Amino acid sequence: MNDPLNWLLFIFVNGLALYASRSLTAFLNRSDRSFALSLVTTGVIYLAQITLLIIILGAVVQQLDRTTLMACSIGLSIILITAFRRRRRPFLADLSYAWKGLARNSDVFLKILSLLFLIQAILLISKAAWIPAHIWDVFYYHLAPAVEWYQQGRIPLTIDSPAQHMNRVPLGMSVLSYWFFIFFEDDLLVNLPQTIWALLIAPLTYSLLRLGQVNRSWSAKFAIVTFFIPFVLMQAITSKDHLGLTVSFLTGLLMLASYLQRHDSRLLVTAGLAFGLMLGYKSASLAILAVTLVFFILFLFARRQEIFSIEAKRRALLTSAGIGSLLVILIGGFWYLRRLLTGLGTTALPPVRALADSAATGNEAGRFSLAAIGHNLQEFIYRISDLRG
Repeated sequence: MNDPLNWLLFIFVNGLALYASRSLTAFLNRSDRSFALSLVTTGVIYLAQITLLIIILGAVVQQLDRTTLMACSIGLSIILITAFRRRRRPFLADLSYAWKGLARNSDVFLKILSLLFLIQAILLISKAAWIPAHIWDVFYYHLAPAVEWYQQGRIPLTIDSPAQHMNRVPLGMSVLSYWFFIFFEDDLLVNLPQTIWALLIAPLTYSLLRLGQVNRSWSAKFAIVTFFIPFVLMQAITSKDHLGLTVSFLTGLLMLASYLQRHDSRLLVTAGLAFGLMLGYKSASLAILAVTLVFFILFLFARRQEIFSIEAKRRALLTSAGIGSLLVILIGGFWYLRRLLTGLGTTALPPVRALADSAATGNEAGRFSLAAIGHNLQEFIYRISDLRG
């Protein structure tokens, strides 16, 4: 773990992957040069290329080890940099521009929030490395698959484990945990994927608010406040997948909404990357994606005169939608194919539970009964006030 060569390899491989992601971002975000949007897109591309590489090497090639993975990651990064580097915008120049904009802003409250955000971001990254995995279900099934893949040198269709449901659910976050484990063969940084998703919440929220015509100052303040939601800060130092699910979904939604406004078809490629990652986090993601696409198609139909009447726009839409759909399947489809191949079920939704169950008994069904709802409402004030310690 403390071998300096491991740290050099970690910095080099991940730095190259981020540089490649930044280069592709400049190509995909040609219609919006927003620094916040570029951060979100770069983060999604970075996490998507890691996920795709591990799934291909582990599940298809059946050769998953540090040397092979690092070599393929470097190769993919070089390809992306070579193809898109001319479109890349200097990161430090964009960062400097954003910093000067903040310095010129007369809103003292915004500056205080920005300072708190910077401090909290440093603390989160430190905690992610300093605090070991500490949630019971993380030990039970979130991290166990990554260790099993490391031992077997591949991603098998099933894992012999007491937690058999891990053979039925998507394990996309375990894939990212494997990436941050393999450099050191240690759990030092296995919580870092959730920290990355947490840090993306601020620029994502800012981009969503700007899309809704909220001014820059208020967008920035609301974005930072969103980052400080207790749920976000608590989840950011775990190996769970809730933040990844939420942020990837909202990123995909942002890209679809941006396309409807600007008609830039390349945004659909980023949406495909985000939705592909989302599919890898929860089984219900398939239903979420289906509902999202239904509404997107309805909005497309409402704007058919603007888009489909122009052949170039129509062709660009179909091409980018095809590429985005392929990326969704490549990044997130393996987990659902696995369920078909193993015969462990095909439903994309959790099991149905009766609404009007008997009184809450502590079992799984009782959690969703009318009696349990009443009990939770009675306990609500105590819980949010932390009156019971």
